[in-house]
Amino acid sequence: MKVITRMLGPIDTNCYVLINEGHALVIDPGGPFDDLDAILKSENAVLDAIALTHAHFDHIGGIPSILEKHPVPVYVHSSEFDFFDDDKLNVSSYFGMPFRCKVSPTALTLPKCKIGAFELEVLHTPGHTRGSCVFLIDQYMFSGDTLFMGSCGRVDMPTGSYSQMNESLHTLKKLYINYIVYPGHGPASTLEHEKQWNSMME
Repeated sequence: MKVITRMLGPIDTNCYVLINEGHALVIDPGGPFDDLDAILKSENAVLDAIALTHAHFDHIGGIPSILEKHPVPVYVHSSEFDFFDDDKLNVSSYFGMPFRCKVSPTALTLPKCKIGAFELEVLHTPGHTRGSCVFLIDQYMFSGDTLFMGSCGRVDMPTGSYSQMNESLHTLKKLYINYIVYPGHGPASTLEHEKQWNSMME
């Protein structure tokens, strides 16, 4: 499987395109994805779906433009279905950029979710938001805003919880595979590196 990274949207959210045997999955498109079609063409791939680690505005901002050309399913935890049309829940209003979009989301299934040609292990990791999830596939972890290199996502916005974030990080700490960690913001890392150096995982 191939992972392609783009920083999209107003606060440089990491968007990932997974390519596998002619199929593609987009994770967290935070803004307009100008070269998505070029990527799909160069990889000779068809887009199967969009998967969201959570539904904050900086992770969903690119959905409308993608759906215009690619009417694919949008997967997110069921507890965040109402985030798309609520600029307080998706926190866009807190950043002075009110954003809403009309989406008919599909619920992620736990612990496994078959999305097109991809099968993800889905961990529910509330803390940053009530429906935050981490995706595991092959040797990769797509950690959204639950785990960053050296830190974790903030917990002071609607549906955030400090105690739940601690529990979620403890869940990740118990994983025994040294995943390559692809976070929602910032550089990639490895799970072992974060276990050793990230004070939030102590």
